[in-house]
Amino acid sequence: MMNSLIDNDLVYKDNEAPALLLEEDYRDFKGHDFEILGNMLTGLPQANIKNIIIKSMSPQALTGMSEYILSKISAGIVWRITYEDLLKIYEERRELPSCVKLVLRIEENMTNECLNSVDFLNTLCEKINEINRTYYKISAMIINLNTNHLVHVEELLLNVYNRTQITLTLNPVLDANNGLHITWAQLDHLYRISIEINNNYENRTAVLMELGILPARLLNEHPCNGYVCFKHTCHSSKGDVPRRLAIMRNGKVYPERKQADPNLLIGDLAENTLENMLISYKDSESHELFKQISKAVHIKWVQTSPFRVVPWGHLFSEEAKYADRTTEASV
Repeated sequence: MMNSLIDNDLVYKDNEAPALLLEEDYRDFKGHDFEILGNMLTGLPQANIKNIIIKSMSPQALTGMSEYILSKISAGIVWRITYEDLLKIYEERRELPSCVKLVLRIEENMTNECLNSVDFLNTLCEKINEINRTYYKISAMIINLNTNHLVHVEELLLNVYNRTQITLTLNPVLDANNGLHITWAQLDHLYRISIEINNNYENRTAVLMELGILPARLLNEHPCNGYVCFKHTCHSSKGDVPRRLAIMRNGKVYPERKQADPNLLIGDLAENTLENMLISYKDSESHELFKQISKAVHIKWVQTSPFRVVPWGHLFSEEAKYADRTTEASV
Protein backbone atom coordinates (compact mmCIF):
# COMPACT_ATOMS: atom_id res chain seq x y z
CA MET A 1 0.00 0.00 0.00
CA MET A 2 1.32 3.42 -0.97
CA ASN A 3 1.02 5.51 2.19
CA SER A 4 3.50 8.36 1.87
CA LEU A 5 3.64 11.57 -0.13
CA ILE A 6 6.67 10.27 -2.05
CA ASP A 7 4.89 7.00 -2.91
CA ASN A 8 1.94 9.00 -4.25
CA ASP A 9 4.10 11.48 -6.20
CA LEU A 10 2.81 14.32 -4.03
CA VAL A 11 6.05 16.12 -3.22
CA TYR A 12 5.87 19.63 -4.71
CA LYS A 13 8.76 20.87 -6.82
CA ASP A 14 10.41 24.17 -5.91
CA ASN A 15 9.29 25.71 -9.23
CA GLU A 16 5.65 25.09 -8.27
CA ALA A 17 6.06 27.56 -5.35
CA PRO A 18 3.44 25.82 -3.18
CA ALA A 19 1.98 27.69 -0.22
CA LEU A 20 -0.67 27.45 2.46
CA LEU A 21 -3.06 30.42 2.67
CA LEU A 22 -4.77 31.12 5.98
CA GLU A 23 -7.82 32.81 4.47
CA GLU A 24 -9.74 34.14 7.44
CA ASP A 25 -9.20 36.81 10.07
CA TYR A 26 -7.47 35.81 13.30
CA ARG A 27 -7.76 38.47 15.96
CA ASP A 28 -6.93 35.84 18.55
CA PHE A 29 -5.69 32.25 18.58
CA LYS A 30 -7.64 29.61 20.49
CA GLY A 31 -7.24 25.96 21.42
CA HIS A 32 -9.11 24.65 18.37
CA ASP A 33 -6.84 26.75 16.14
CA PHE A 34 -3.78 24.97 17.54
CA GLU A 35 -5.33 21.56 16.85
CA ILE A 36 -5.89 22.47 13.21
CA LEU A 37 -2.45 24.07 13.02
CA GLY A 38 -0.84 20.88 14.33
CA ASN A 39 -2.55 18.79 11.65
CA MET A 40 -1.60 21.40 9.04
CA LEU A 41 2.08 21.11 9.93
CA THR A 42 2.09 17.30 9.82
CA GLY A 43 3.41 16.61 6.35
CA LEU A 44 4.35 20.18 5.44
CA PRO A 45 8.12 19.56 5.10
CA GLN A 46 7.50 16.18 3.45
CA ALA A 47 5.31 17.86 0.82
CA ASN A 48 8.04 20.51 0.31
CA ILE A 49 5.68 23.35 1.18
CA LYS A 50 7.90 26.11 2.54
CA ASN A 51 5.59 29.10 2.96
CA ILE A 52 2.51 29.90 5.01
CA ILE A 53 0.70 33.07 3.90
CA ILE A 54 -1.39 34.77 6.58
CA LYS A 55 -4.01 37.05 5.09
CA SER A 56 -5.24 38.68 8.31
CA MET A 57 -3.93 38.26 11.83
CA SER A 58 -3.34 40.41 14.91
CA PRO A 59 0.20 40.82 16.30
CA GLN A 60 -0.74 38.82 19.41
CA ALA A 61 -2.11 35.92 17.36
CA LEU A 62 0.93 36.01 15.06
CA THR A 63 3.30 35.71 18.02
CA GLY A 64 1.48 32.67 19.40
CA MET A 65 1.15 31.02 16.01
CA SER A 66 4.73 31.58 14.87
CA GLU A 67 6.14 30.30 18.16
CA TYR A 68 4.05 27.16 17.83
CA ILE A 69 5.07 26.59 14.20
CA LEU A 70 8.78 27.08 14.89
CA SER A 71 8.62 24.64 17.81
CA LYS A 72 7.51 21.99 15.30
CA ILE A 73 9.10 22.71 11.92
CA SER A 74 11.10 25.23 9.91
CA ALA A 75 8.85 27.30 7.62
CA GLY A 76 8.54 30.75 6.09
CA ILE A 77 5.66 32.87 7.34
CA VAL A 78 4.35 35.69 5.14
CA TRP A 79 2.27 38.05 7.29
CA ARG A 80 0.00 40.45 5.42
CA ILE A 81 -0.14 43.18 8.01
CA THR A 82 -2.37 46.25 8.15
CA TYR A 83 -0.81 49.70 8.45
CA GLU A 84 -2.37 50.08 11.89
CA ASP A 85 -0.83 46.83 13.15
CA LEU A 86 2.50 47.71 11.52
CA LEU A 87 2.66 50.96 13.49
CA LYS A 88 1.68 49.07 16.64
CA ILE A 89 4.47 46.46 16.43
CA TYR A 90 6.94 49.21 15.54
CA GLU A 91 6.00 51.32 18.55
CA GLU A 92 6.25 48.26 20.79
CA ARG A 93 9.48 47.12 19.07
CA ARG A 94 7.85 43.73 19.08
CA GLU A 95 10.37 41.04 18.18
CA LEU A 96 9.48 38.87 15.18
CA PRO A 97 11.08 35.56 14.24
CA SER A 98 13.53 35.81 11.34
CA CYS A 99 11.28 33.48 9.31
CA VAL A 100 8.46 36.09 9.26
CA LYS A 101 8.22 38.29 6.18
CA LEU A 102 6.13 41.43 6.48
CA VAL A 103 3.87 42.38 3.58
CA LEU A 104 2.01 45.64 4.16
CA ARG A 105 -1.67 45.50 3.17
CA ILE A 106 -3.07 48.80 1.88
CA GLU A 107 -6.87 48.58 1.95
CA GLU A 108 -9.11 50.44 -0.51
CA ASN A 109 -9.89 53.24 1.97
CA MET A 110 -6.18 53.81 2.50
CA THR A 111 -5.61 53.85 -1.27
CA ASN A 112 -8.22 56.65 -1.32
CA GLU A 113 -6.25 58.51 1.37
CA CYS A 114 -2.99 58.14 -0.57
CA LEU A 115 -4.59 59.49 -3.73
CA ASN A 116 -6.42 62.37 -2.03
CA SER A 117 -3.91 63.55 0.56
CA VAL A 118 -0.30 64.41 -0.20
CA ASP A 119 0.36 64.70 3.54
CA PHE A 120 -0.95 61.18 4.20
CA LEU A 121 1.11 59.73 1.34
CA ASN A 122 4.24 61.52 2.59
CA THR A 123 3.70 60.24 6.12
CA LEU A 124 3.10 56.68 4.86
CA CYS A 125 6.29 56.57 2.79
CA GLU A 126 8.38 58.21 5.51
CA LYS A 127 7.11 55.77 8.12
CA ILE A 128 7.76 52.76 5.89
CA ASN A 129 11.32 53.93 5.24
CA GLU A 130 11.87 54.58 8.94
CA ILE A 131 10.67 51.08 9.84
CA ASN A 132 12.83 49.52 7.10
CA ARG A 133 15.90 51.40 8.30
CA THR A 134 15.57 50.88 12.02
CA TYR A 135 13.38 47.88 12.70
CA TYR A 136 12.16 45.34 10.21
CA LYS A 137 12.21 44.93 6.46
CA ILE A 138 8.87 45.17 4.66
CA SER A 139 9.27 42.88 1.67
CA ALA A 140 6.24 44.02 -0.35
CA MET A 141 3.15 46.20 -0.28
CA ILE A 142 -0.26 44.95 -1.46
CA ILE A 143 -2.36 47.80 -2.81
CA ASN A 144 -6.09 47.09 -2.99
CA LEU A 145 -7.66 48.91 -5.93
CA ASN A 146 -11.13 49.64 -7.25
CA THR A 147 -12.27 51.44 -10.38
CA ASN A 148 -12.24 54.84 -8.64
CA HIS A 149 -8.46 54.60 -8.27
CA LEU A 150 -7.55 54.05 -11.92
CA VAL A 151 -7.20 57.64 -13.14
CA HIS A 152 -4.22 58.46 -10.92
CA VAL A 153 -2.96 54.98 -10.06
CA GLU A 154 0.17 55.19 -12.24
CA GLU A 155 1.25 58.40 -10.52
CA LEU A 156 0.64 56.78 -7.13
CA LEU A 157 2.67 53.66 -7.97
CA LEU A 158 5.58 55.67 -9.35
CA ASN A 159 5.56 57.92 -6.30
CA VAL A 160 5.46 55.09 -3.74
CA TYR A 161 7.98 52.84 -5.49
CA ASN A 162 10.38 55.68 -6.19
CA ARG A 163 10.38 56.65 -2.52
CA THR A 164 10.36 53.22 -0.86
CA GLN A 165 11.84 50.79 -3.42
CA ILE A 166 9.43 48.15 -2.10
CA THR A 167 7.71 45.69 -4.46
CA LEU A 168 4.13 46.83 -5.06
CA THR A 169 1.52 44.11 -5.61
CA LEU A 170 -1.74 45.16 -7.23
CA ASN A 171 -4.90 43.53 -5.88
CA PRO A 172 -7.86 44.80 -7.91
CA VAL A 173 -11.50 44.24 -6.89
CA LEU A 174 -12.78 41.73 -9.47
CA ASP A 175 -16.12 40.61 -8.05
CA ALA A 176 -18.80 41.85 -10.48
CA ASN A 177 -21.24 42.12 -7.55
CA ASN A 178 -19.11 44.97 -6.24
CA GLY A 179 -20.15 48.24 -7.90
CA LEU A 180 -16.51 49.40 -7.98
CA HIS A 181 -15.09 46.25 -9.55
CA ILE A 182 -12.37 46.46 -12.17
CA THR A 183 -13.16 45.14 -15.66
CA TRP A 184 -10.90 42.93 -17.79
CA ALA A 185 -9.99 45.93 -19.96
CA GLN A 186 -9.08 47.95 -16.87
CA LEU A 187 -7.09 45.00 -15.51
CA ASP A 188 -5.20 44.91 -18.80
CA HIS A 189 -4.52 48.63 -18.38
CA LEU A 190 -3.13 48.02 -14.88
CA TYR A 191 -0.90 45.26 -16.24
CA ARG A 192 0.43 47.58 -18.96
CA ILE A 193 1.24 50.18 -16.30
CA SER A 194 3.09 47.57 -14.22
CA ILE A 195 5.18 46.46 -17.23
CA GLU A 196 6.08 50.06 -18.09
CA ILE A 197 7.13 50.83 -14.51
CA ASN A 198 9.19 47.64 -14.34
CA ASN A 199 10.92 48.54 -17.60
CA ASN A 200 11.44 52.10 -16.41
CA TYR A 201 13.21 50.92 -13.25
CA GLU A 202 14.83 47.90 -14.93
CA ASN A 203 13.32 45.77 -12.19
CA ARG A 204 10.91 42.95 -13.07
CA THR A 205 9.52 42.90 -9.53
CA ALA A 206 8.89 46.62 -8.97
CA VAL A 207 5.14 46.17 -9.61
CA LEU A 208 3.47 42.75 -9.64
CA MET A 209 -0.08 41.41 -9.84
CA GLU A 210 -1.72 39.55 -6.97
CA LEU A 211 -1.65 35.73 -6.79
CA GLY A 212 -3.97 34.22 -9.39
CA ILE A 213 -3.62 37.03 -11.95
CA LEU A 214 -1.41 35.68 -14.72
CA PRO A 215 -0.19 36.72 -18.19
CA ALA A 216 -2.26 35.10 -20.95
CA ARG A 217 0.91 34.32 -22.88
CA LEU A 218 2.34 32.39 -19.93
CA LEU A 219 -0.87 30.35 -19.56
CA ASN A 220 -1.00 29.58 -23.28
CA GLU A 221 2.68 28.71 -23.69
CA HIS A 222 2.93 26.88 -20.38
CA PRO A 223 -0.58 25.61 -19.52
CA CYS A 224 0.83 23.75 -16.52
CA ASN A 225 0.46 27.11 -14.72
CA GLY A 226 -3.30 26.61 -15.09
CA TYR A 227 -3.19 22.86 -14.34
CA VAL A 228 -4.01 21.90 -17.93
CA CYS A 229 -0.88 19.81 -18.49
CA PHE A 230 1.21 18.05 -15.86
CA LYS A 231 3.90 15.49 -15.13
CA HIS A 232 5.07 13.72 -18.33
CA THR A 233 3.15 16.15 -20.60
CA CYS A 234 4.65 19.19 -18.86
CA HIS A 235 7.96 20.80 -19.86
CA SER A 236 8.96 21.10 -16.20
CA SER A 237 7.07 18.07 -14.82
CA LYS A 238 4.77 20.12 -12.59
CA GLY A 239 1.99 18.24 -10.81
CA ASP A 240 -1.79 18.54 -11.04
CA VAL A 241 -2.50 18.99 -7.32
CA PRO A 242 -3.41 22.58 -6.29
CA ARG A 243 -0.28 24.55 -5.40
CA ARG A 244 -2.09 26.94 -3.10
CA LEU A 245 -4.11 25.36 -0.34
CA ALA A 246 -6.67 27.78 1.12
CA ILE A 247 -7.30 26.92 4.76
CA MET A 248 -10.43 28.01 6.57
CA ARG A 249 -10.41 28.54 10.31
CA ASN A 250 -12.69 25.51 10.81
CA GLY A 251 -10.09 23.28 9.11
CA LYS A 252 -11.71 23.01 5.68
CA VAL A 253 -9.17 23.19 2.83
CA TYR A 254 -9.96 24.33 -0.74
CA PRO A 255 -7.89 24.69 -3.93
CA GLU A 256 -6.37 28.13 -4.63
CA ARG A 257 -8.83 30.20 -2.55
CA LYS A 258 -12.02 29.86 -0.56
CA GLN A 259 -14.55 28.17 -2.82
CA ALA A 260 -18.35 28.19 -2.79
CA ASP A 261 -18.61 24.64 -4.13
CA PRO A 262 -18.23 22.03 -1.35
CA ASN A 263 -17.49 19.43 -4.06
CA LEU A 264 -14.06 21.09 -4.46
CA LEU A 265 -13.12 20.43 -0.84
CA ILE A 266 -9.60 19.01 -0.57
CA GLY A 267 -10.07 17.85 3.01
CA ASP A 268 -10.62 18.81 6.62
CA LEU A 269 -7.69 19.50 8.96
CA ALA A 270 -10.02 19.19 11.93
CA GLU A 271 -10.17 15.49 11.12
CA ASN A 272 -6.94 14.67 9.30
CA THR A 273 -3.30 15.62 8.88
CA LEU A 274 -2.13 17.52 5.81
CA GLU A 275 -0.16 14.48 4.64
CA ASN A 276 -3.09 12.05 4.85
CA MET A 277 -5.43 14.66 3.41
CA LEU A 278 -3.32 15.10 0.26
CA ILE A 279 -2.97 11.33 -0.21
CA SER A 280 -6.77 10.89 0.05
CA TYR A 281 -7.36 13.84 -2.28
CA LYS A 282 -5.19 12.74 -5.19
CA ASP A 283 -7.32 11.29 -8.02
CA SER A 284 -10.49 11.67 -5.92
CA GLU A 285 -13.75 13.02 -7.39
CA SER A 286 -12.90 16.42 -5.91
CA HIS A 287 -9.47 16.38 -7.56
CA GLU A 288 -10.96 15.36 -10.91
CA LEU A 289 -13.49 18.20 -10.64
CA PHE A 290 -10.63 20.63 -9.92
CA LYS A 291 -8.88 19.54 -13.12
CA GLN A 292 -12.11 19.70 -15.15
CA ILE A 293 -12.80 23.27 -14.03
CA SER A 294 -9.18 24.27 -14.72
CA LYS A 295 -9.52 22.90 -18.24
CA ALA A 296 -12.83 24.74 -18.73
CA VAL A 297 -11.19 28.03 -17.65
CA HIS A 298 -8.42 27.45 -20.19
CA ILE A 299 -10.73 26.65 -23.10
CA LYS A 300 -13.45 29.23 -22.39
CA TRP A 301 -11.35 32.13 -21.15
CA VAL A 302 -7.57 31.82 -21.52
CA GLN A 303 -7.48 30.72 -25.16
CA THR A 304 -10.05 33.31 -26.23
CA SER A 305 -8.87 36.28 -24.16
CA PRO A 306 -8.08 39.43 -26.17
CA PHE A 307 -6.17 40.79 -23.16
CA ARG A 308 -2.62 40.25 -21.98
CA VAL A 309 -3.50 39.26 -18.46
CA VAL A 310 -6.05 36.78 -17.10
CA PRO A 311 -7.65 36.79 -13.62
CA TRP A 312 -7.23 33.01 -13.44
CA GLY A 313 -8.07 32.58 -9.75
CA HIS A 314 -11.24 34.64 -10.01
CA LEU A 315 -12.29 32.81 -13.18
CA PHE A 316 -11.72 29.45 -11.50
CA SER A 317 -14.09 30.40 -8.68
CA GLU A 318 -16.69 31.71 -11.14
CA GLU A 319 -16.42 28.60 -13.31
CA ALA A 320 -16.79 26.44 -10.20
CA LYS A 321 -20.07 28.24 -9.38
CA TYR A 322 -21.23 27.66 -12.96
CA ALA A 323 -20.33 23.98 -12.79
CA ASP A 324 -22.18 23.69 -9.49
CA ARG A 325 -25.32 25.32 -10.96
CA THR A 326 -25.13 23.09 -14.06
CA THR A 327 -24.88 19.97 -11.89
CA GLU A 328 -27.89 21.05 -9.83
CA ALA A 329 -29.92 21.74 -12.98
CA SER A 330 -29.16 18.28 -14.40
CA VAL A 331 -30.17 16.40 -11.23
